[in-house]
Order: sequence, then C-alpha cells, then structure tokens
Amino acid sequence: MAQATALDSLIEFARGQRDDALSRLAASLSAARALKDQLALLTAYRSEYAARLAATLRSGLTVEQLRGFRLFIDKLDLAIAHQQQVMHSQSEQQQLHRADWAQRESRLQGYATLRGRRQAVAAARSRREEQRGGDEQGRRAAARTTED
Repeated sequence: MAQATALDSLIEFARGQRDDALSRLAASLSAARALKDQLALLTAYRSEYAARLAATLRSGLTVEQLRGFRLFIDKLDLAIAHQQQVMHSQSEQQQLHRADWAQRESRLQGYATLRGRRQAVAAARSRREEQRGGDEQGRRAAARTTED
C-alpha cells in the first residue's frame, strides 16, 4: 500500500508539472498571437503610409518631404524586421514549451499506466486469494460430508 501512496504522490507531482508546462505553452501561444497581430498592424500601417507617399508624389512634394517619407518608411521596415525576429524567437520558445509539455504528459501517462498495472496485479491477486478461500471452503465442506 505504501508503494501505491508513493506512486499516487508521484502522479500528483507529475500532474502539477504537466499543468505548469501547459500553462507556459498557453502563455507562449497567446504571446505568439499578440506578436502576429502587432506585425499585421505594422505591415498594414506601412502599406497605408506607402500609399500616402504615392498619392503625395502625384501631387508633388519637396525633396525634404520625400526624404522624410523615406526615412519613416525605412523605420517602419526596421520595426517590421525586428518584429519578425521577435516572432521567430517566440516560435522557437513555443516549440520548446510544446516539447516540454509533451515530455511531461508522456511521463504522467507512464506513471498512470504503472498504477493501472499495479492495480490489475493487486486485483488478480485478490481474486486468486478469494478463489483459494472458496476452494478451501469447498474441500472442507466435502470432507465434512464424507465424514458424516
């Protein structure tokens, strides 16, 4: 029985670790969605600003205004490139969190399987003992009947 209690404690500990890993994975997925949304906003803003530049070019602008537009678009391009790098890094972190969760889930399933096997062995042992007890009672009853 002490083994079952120790195994149950181990399963509870593994379940907690698995749940923590799942929380980290969920946070990572949420962060990835937020980063993706930010990238979409940056990309959309860059497209709008480039369209504004094209419209302004048709109506005419000074060299200084053109330089200002180009500098701002370059800054947006840098921000987009940085956001893509952050997303790539986040994707790698997400893969690590997913692998960690999968490993902890597998470990928990292994412990649960072990507990199931132990329970099956204990149940089979109990059935054999009950069968032996029943057989012994039957022999005793038969022996009493033959003695009478």
